[in-house]
Formats: sequence, C-alpha cells, structure tokens
Amino acid sequence: MFHKKNTASTRRNIRVRNRNQSFRHPADRLLGAAVFSFLGGIAVILLAMCIFSLLLAHAPVPLTLVRPFACAAAALGVAFSGLLFAKKVGQRFLLCGLVCGLFYAMCQLLAAYLLQGNAFLQNGSFLLSVVVLMSGLFGGAFAAARAVR
Repeated sequence: MFHKKNTASTRRNIRVRNRNQSFRHPADRLLGAAVFSFLGGIAVILLAMCIFSLLLAHAPVPLTLVRPFACAAAALGVAFSGLLFAKKVGQRFLLCGLVCGLFYAMCQLLAAYLLQGNAFLQNGSFLLSVVVLMSGLFGGAFAAARAVR
C-alpha cells in the first residue's frame, strides 16, 4: 500500500558491492587486453615465419621472396593482434585496430631508424610500416564486422 521512498540509506545499500566480486579498473583491463593481443600477434608472426622458412627451404622458390614473406608474416600477425585487441576491449573496434597497427608501425620505424640511420626511408621500411598500420586497421574492422552479426 505504502511505497517506501528511496532514502539515502536504502540507495547506499543497493550500491554496495559484494566483497567477493572482483573489480578491475578499466586501465587494468585495457593493459591486459594489450598484452594478450601483443602475445597473440607475436605467436602468429612466429608461426607464419616458420611456415614461410620451411617453404623457402624445401620448395624451389627464389630467395628474393624472403622480404615479401616477412612482410606478409608481419601483416598477418598485426591483423590478428588488432582483432584480439578489439575483441578484448569490446567497443570502438576500428580505433582499437588503428592503435594496434600504429604501435607496430612506430616500433618498426624506430627499429629501422636505429639500424640504418637517416637512410631508413630509402629501402621500403616506410611502406612496411604502412602495410602494418593498415593490417592492424583491418583486424579491427574484421572484429567490428563480426560483432555486428
């Protein structure tokens, strides 16, 4: 008959969490997703490199395909890493893929600069970083397409 009003004490009791429930800060969840996607991407890159090295060792293909195979392995790994990162975060899939691709592209450009000095843009390392960036974005787009279904 009479409805009890929401007083401050009843509202406070509703908001109290059970002490057994684990609460993770959003930054911790984001960092965990980044580490998980990084390890998954590295695993795919290593697996693709092993497969391509077996192909180069046991098939009559020219050795000029070493660089394209390495590029393809990096693109596969970054796309998988972007996919994992976007799925773990669960929202803003394209942005997650772009951030993942940007991270790998910056790492690749930094490594090329440290190894080759000022001439690092002359041998195609900039194009590899663009491929890595786009493949990370592709991984995020694939996660977004899967989430819509």
